[in-house]
Amino acid sequence: MNTRSAPSRGTRRWLAGRAGIGARLLTALGAAALVVLLAVSQITAPLDAALFDTLAAQRARPADARVVVVAIDADSERQFGPWPWPRRELAALLDRLSAAGTRAVGLQLLLAQPSLFDPHGDALLAQAIARNGAVVLPVVPDLPAAPQPATALLPDPGLARAAAALGHVDVMGDRDGVARRLPLRAGLGNAGW
Repeated sequence: MNTRSAPSRGTRRWLAGRAGIGARLLTALGAAALVVLLAVSQITAPLDAALFDTLAAQRARPADARVVVVAIDADSERQFGPWPWPRRELAALLDRLSAAGTRAVGLQLLLAQPSLFDPHGDALLAQAIARNGAVVLPVVPDLPAAPQPATALLPDPGLARAAAALGHVDVMGDRDGVARRLPLRAGLGNAGW
């Protein structure tokens, strides 16, 4: 003889609620695992890039007229000759930028060694950097073949002392060659630049 009675209606609801919580928890864990798998596998990277490009194009704003990019182009090379240019020419260009009232100059030229043919040009460039007072010189990674460790290439010490700051110029390109992100800090061992 069975003395157990059927569960009450309240007990059945409580049991059903517990089963519902377990099902929802399993669904949430499965969804989280799927998101992690998709992120780690990079399978959605092309779709992510296309979506980013579309949204970025919709939010495009006109360039700030106060920002000027001075680039070394074919016309410049015809006028001043092939690279590398004498550092006294760079000093004269920097003095022109200073006279025009520039508030900051990011000089993205690797000037890691003293000039072989014009040591006085180095001194003129250091003086022009110091006169400007707001020149940032680049630090770039040097990635030798294994097993040599990576190092940072710094500007020539005389130029570095004259600069207001040193900063990294690393840009991270995606697989398609488009740069969609930029690390705000970089460095070897610690992100100090």
